[in-house]
Amino acid sequence: MPTYQSLSIVSPPTDQSATGVPVLDLGPRGLTLYPPAAMSSGGLQMATQIPIEMVVVTAPAAGGYYITTIRNGIWQVQAVAFSVGTVGGAGCTVDVQACPQATAANAGTTQLTAPLVLSAGAGTDVVGTLIASPTLLAPGTRLSAVYAGTVTGLVGVLTVFLGRVS
Repeated sequence: MPTYQSLSIVSPPTDQSATGVPVLDLGPRGLTLYPPAAMSSGGLQMATQIPIEMVVVTAPAAGGYYITTIRNGIWQVQAVAFSVGTVGGAGCTVDVQACPQATAANAGTTQLTAPLVLSAGAGTDVVGTLIASPTLLAPGTRLSAVYAGTVTGLVGVLTVFLGRVS
């Protein structure tokens, strides 16, 4: 099986040049998202909102875990949800925090008015309420998931939707 050092996704060409526009690169230093192209009639239209997912297949220990690091542009958390496959134990919660460089994964600024309660029942989606002014996420800022309570047995997917501000 071949190994690759990076992956680039390029949009289809919008003219006869046969050259597309870079959309994202995934390489040794992480994920790089390129800003949306200028919009024109019939031109390239790129989503300015992306989902970041943390799949929980075995119960994590309580504490903070980095989800992603912003590489370029300015972003903001637009929505947070957790799809519960198997409920966590008593008081099992998750919070999403913005962590500037050199900040521990459990010491950032919360982006939710209250942590998501993950003991609601298997097969449910728990949706968070964002703080009034979500933090602007500049390059180098990390997002973290902070689990608390009895996490034993938790299985599911944490999804954080990021919107590009500039």
